[in-house]
Amino acid sequence: NRERLRRRYETIVDGLKKAGIECLKGNAGLFCWMNLGFLLDKKTKEGELELWDVILKELKLNISPGSSCHCSEFGWFRVCFANM
Repeated sequence: NRERLRRRYETIVDGLKKAGIECLKGNAGLFCWMNLGFLLDKKTKEGELELWDVILKELKLNISPGSSCHCSEFGWFRVCFANM
């Protein structure tokens, strides 16, 4: 329901902000966008995919690299908070 999604959104965005990670403000949906560009070795699609691979394999966190969603700036990742 909407209230649960709102609470999950607030939980993840608040946690990311406390960790110093920029997030785009959302108004609806099941996803939020976080900026991990400061962690990229290279500001390229390859650099983004290298970071995504580390996040997926080492942290076991399945997020989507922005380049797979046609994001124009490398380093943004889409997080689905609906299934948390």
